Amino acid sequence: MNVLEVIAGYDIDSTSFVLAGSDISNQGELGERLYRERITEMTMQGTSDVPIELVPLVYGYTVQEAIRTDYRGAELLSYANDLAKQFYSTHKYIWAVKEDEQRVDVVTGEVKKKKGEKGDLARVAFVANKDAIRSGDITRQQMLAIIVEEADMSKAGASTYYAKFKKEYNM
Repeated sequence: MNVLEVIAGYDIDSTSFVLAGSDISNQGELGERLYRERITEMTMQGTSDVPIELVPLVYGYTVQEAIRTDYRGAELLSYANDLAKQFYSTHKYIWAVKEDEQRVDVVTGEVKKKKGEKGDLARVAFVANKDAIRSGDITRQQMLAIIVEEADMSKAGASTYYAKFKKEYNM
């Protein structure tokens, strides 16, 4: 089977590299393993030299260049890999990772906890004292004080989480 037949078998239009690019975009994320399998099937070459972040790009370029050029096998894979590297290096902003934004308390100047982090800390405090709550060794007010301290939240927030966890743990 030639490479164009292989490409057609992926439900990609193999008559035009432009249409193929559109079909590739419409496929969505295939996953590294499937990308590598398809690249290997099209080029009959292993993909261990292709860095993980370039695998989807190399797949797309392999399909398009197999249609657009006469490159085959190792030459096709090498060319697609070079194009992917070039694209990656000139468009790094596409893969930029947003840095964690830290919010600062204007009064104290301390870094505020992230959303959701307080709830996680409240759960840890509750679970750590679950048996003492069941046995009555810790009162509701004492547990609220622990949650306020451990999770750095208001008494109202602690009360909300306390009720939620009590219900969640059938207490």
